[in-house]
Amino acid sequence: FKNGVSAGKFAKLSSGEKTRIDLASIIAWHFIHNTTSKEGLDFLLLDEVLESLDYRGVLKALSVLESLQITNLLIAHNTQNIVAYHVLECVKQHEVTTVYVK
Repeated sequence: FKNGVSAGKFAKLSSGEKTRIDLASIIAWHFIHNTTSKEGLDFLLLDEVLESLDYRGVLKALSVLESLQITNLLIAHNTQNIVAYHVLECVKQHEVTTVYVK
């Protein structure tokens, strides 16, 4: 990285710190795209981005994502720390996937 964290220092960051950098990059990209493009993005699909965050980190990340005022679809295996308006739980048993709305 230029004028920032070197690759060696980045490798020493915790998984939660790396996740926060990833989320900040996604949000920055979203902002840049929406300010430079005629068509804005109003949807984010995020796969397991909250998995390495602690409870406070999850709450902060969800707060930031909600402040974007766009649709966020989060894929997560550990939903204990996720407070959401709608949770779809997919359960696969005997080659059949059932979706439950919590």
